Amino acid sequence: MLRSPLAFRYIVRPSTRVIRQKSTASSNRRLTNADIPHEFVKLVQEDGKLSEQPVKLASLLQSINQSTYFIELVSEQGSPIVRIKNKKEAMKQEREMKEKKLANRVVIKQIQVSWVISDGDLQHKMAQARKYIEKGDRVWVIYSSKPGQVPPPAQNCTSLVEKVHVLMDDIASVIRVDRLGKSVTSHTTVQYAPKKQNK
Repeated sequence: MLRSPLAFRYIVRPSTRVIRQKSTASSNRRLTNADIPHEFVKLVQEDGKLSEQPVKLASLLQSINQSTYFIELVSEQGSPIVRIKNKKEAMKQEREMKEKKLANRVVIKQIQVSWVISDGDLQHKMAQARKYIEKGDRVWVIYSSKPGQVPPPAQNCTSLVEKVHVLMDDIASVIRVDRLGKSVTSHTTVQYAPKKQNK
């Protein structure tokens, strides 16, 4: 039994649209050159303005040196819009963006400090903490008792935390203290950040 033209059109169009969405969504990068699924596109010109009339994608591809330049799909809202890019410049921009992202990444280092600790061990741990701070990392100083160890009085624990504050004060700021004052003898975490991040 033959379907009517309307019924046939209703079945085919949704299928085509779904395939196109999958091809776009399956890639983490923008579509370029022959991968762009449009016959006609509008071009972002050198002055930043769009071409008044759509142009054939195939004609654009023939007009550029594809070893040096490429065409990138930048928008599909309304008429598809493309831009011609220089490969070297695009790679440089991508590299700079990655470097900027890495530079802005917050790295957290942890320093474990026992409530009962010798001056030598404390100085060693604080020297390590300061190295992290100088690199621009954040430092979590985690105070706790060793297994089977009885914690000292709360006053002693508070004094140790304050002593570490003094040792770190010239290069780091306290951004958060957890559990200090309630159950200081069981577990206390103090978070430090480089002072240049707290202007």
